[in-house]
Amino acid sequence: MALFSHFNKSIQWIVFQLMLVTVFPSGVLPMFSSVSRQYHLITDQKSWTDAQTYCREHYADLATVENYMDLGRIQREAQRLSFTSEAWVGLYNDIDSWRCSRNNDPLGIFSYWDSNQPDNLYGLEQCVLIGKDGKWRDGQCSAPIPFICYDVPTPKKRQVMRVVVQSDQDMNDPTVKAALLVKIQQKLKEQGMTENPTLRWKEQSDGSVFYKQKEKRRENMENNTARVCEL
Repeated sequence: MALFSHFNKSIQWIVFQLMLVTVFPSGVLPMFSSVSRQYHLITDQKSWTDAQTYCREHYADLATVENYMDLGRIQREAQRLSFTSEAWVGLYNDIDSWRCSRNNDPLGIFSYWDSNQPDNLYGLEQCVLIGKDGKWRDGQCSAPIPFICYDVPTPKKRQVMRVVVQSDQDMNDPTVKAALLVKIQQKLKEQGMTENPTLRWKEQSDGSVFYKQKEKRRENMENNTARVCEL
């Protein structure tokens, strides 16, 4: 068999579309700010430190708010859950500066402090909570209250390929299609693809994937189809 092979007098089948979905590993994620975050409001009451531990175990970290879009997402999540209480977010006081739970980054240019905040009342308020109005306040880190975690969906790169197959088998047979996907995946790895791609066939309206190539189109397809690899 050949993937994108030259044509000859053998039986010709052409795949309608092969969907190739590449999921990037965590080490090659795009810049953090370019990816939409998903926020998760946890109603269990925990101290700031315990909330941070929980978020890191189940999601990415305690929520950080870097712009009004982030703030809007958090408020919509609270409205969806009819949540009207205060909740911990990923901001804490590191002696002389406010830092994010994520990577201990310093607080950026965006802030949304409530009036007269932060005040570090009695020198005991070192962690930040967000109110139902979205405003930030400092509070005692040991206080058990709900909290907000965030996660970043793994970005996916989707590619669509046309595949030409020379075979006398029924290419729409489920077993044959599955075997071909396995071979294509093996070839991709042999050619240096380090990610673990998800391959699937895109079916036509009648449920089939392959159709026999008409004789009149062979020459055009041969001219417009590149030879990529041998199976």
